Amino acid sequence: MEMINNVEPNKVYDLRITAVSHQTIIMKSDLENLDVLARYVIATELWSKCAECARQALLSAQVPLISEAAQLSQAMETAQSTTANMRLN
Repeated sequence: MEMINNVEPNKVYDLRITAVSHQTIIMKSDLENLDVLARYVIATELWSKCAECARQALLSAQVPLISEAAQLSQAMETAQSTTANMRLN
């Protein structure tokens, strides 16, 4: 196994996701060096941290897995917002 900066390749993925997940806002440029699985995790688990440009990149991804996950996250966020607004009224 090749080592990258003294870290095993299977750990590099975890480090990249961890680094992005600790950011307050995830920008489109943060997605550029991530693989499909990492972008899927962001589209499903970290959607609320994504800036609009990152959200648009995920929604328009050429990989159906990512764009479908982003669409689902967007729909869930909209539903939660609608439910919260109804409770306030």
